[in-house]
Amino acid sequence: MSTDAVVSGLQQILALEARFRAAKSVDELGYLAANDLRRLTGTRQSFVLHADGSSHFKVKTVSSLAVVERDAPLIRWIERLVGEMRRQNETAEAVEFSLPAYCDDACEEVQTYPFKYFLWQPLTLSDGTEFAGLLQTRERPFSTSDKQLTARLTGTLGHAWRALKSDRHLNPNGNKRRVYLAASACALVLAGALPVPMTSIAPIEIVAKEPFVIAAPLDGVIDSVLKEPNARVEAGETLVRFDDTTFRNKMLLAEREVKVAEADYHKTRQSAFFSEEARYQLAISSAERALKQAEMKYAQELLNKTAVKAPVAGVAIFRDKSELEGRPVVTGEEVMQIADPRKVEIEINLPVADAIVLRENAFVRVFLDADPLHALEGRIVRGSYQAEAQPSGELSYKLTAEFSGELQDVPRIGARGTAQVFGGETSLAFFLFRRPIAAVRQNFGF
Repeated sequence: MSTDAVVSGLQQILALEARFRAAKSVDELGYLAANDLRRLTGTRQSFVLHADGSSHFKVKTVSSLAVVERDAPLIRWIERLVGEMRRQNETAEAVEFSLPAYCDDACEEVQTYPFKYFLWQPLTLSDGTEFAGLLQTRERPFSTSDKQLTARLTGTLGHAWRALKSDRHLNPNGNKRRVYLAASACALVLAGALPVPMTSIAPIEIVAKEPFVIAAPLDGVIDSVLKEPNARVEAGETLVRFDDTTFRNKMLLAEREVKVAEADYHKTRQSAFFSEEARYQLAISSAERALKQAEMKYAQELLNKTAVKAPVAGVAIFRDKSELEGRPVVTGEEVMQIADPRKVEIEINLPVADAIVLRENAFVRVFLDADPLHALEGRIVRGSYQAEAQPSGELSYKLTAEFSGELQDVPRIGARGTAQVFGGETSLAFFLFRRPIAAVRQNFGF
């Protein structure tokens, strides 16, 4: 190794130690240990674990991750692995091992985790008690120099960590600070008793009020859509055409069958003047002719239905022409809607986690994404009793609200925004801690 490389490496080590000492919080130290230290030791993935007050260590920081998912299988496995390793190695010393050490035979992560070699470096207090640790992983064994470098840097890390933890105990203004904290706590208790309205935030969409639904009049395939989304339509205009090949052929066949039936009827009628048997067949021939005429009339009706016309004037509401053209539909299936753009209402999707008790005609304040600085007011007129799954997978209650008073500028159908839904009054403390309380009850059952 050249002299320049050695000097550069030493500079990086000293710079990292300086960053350790300059860190303002334990979280910042954990980030530096998981990410910056990893680059110096050639580690592929690092985990910083904190003692939780007992012998169990929990993962707090993972390299290249901003947030640690507590329920992730990898995090749970790492915590079990470290717990078993510490149980079998009671001394607070560095431990190097490789998979499948400290793992069960049926452990799936032994096969799926990409890195086989591990190095555990504990952080200890002056009495030898472990309060944190750094777990490094990679695909090749750790060299002696890597372990020595890790030991030196984690020593500096532990020193900086202990300094941060003890700052508040060394503060000369500790008594004054405790007075301030007590006064602040009393103020918070009093503020927590203040009555405030219970509110929830939910996404909204402006939808048509009482739209006319255009449904498929028959089973078939949509051949073409003659209007663009949100286009203005007049009553009687053709909106959709179905593929009429089958219906047109049925109509032609029915016409020929009617001609054959009429010819047979006229022939039987003429023969009835001379033949007793023909007179008996005349009624049958007449019935067959009527049946074929009815079939032709039915075929004509189906053929006419292949062109769907607008029964009322308004705006055609659907997502995209390409989604409809070529799509097979069944009778009664919704194709599009025709709505009056001046008649709109608010559709609110209130998440189950944010659901509150709503009174009749509950007040809502709407902020549209297109105009977030101006609020629109409304009242809830109806709501669903059962939660529905949204495209995002979240369960929510569907609420419908109407705007209060006349609107000068009616929002466009399809506009989105956010609604603040108001319920009954409650204390400020319950308003702030409602969701944590609900989470505790769901997890612990009380």
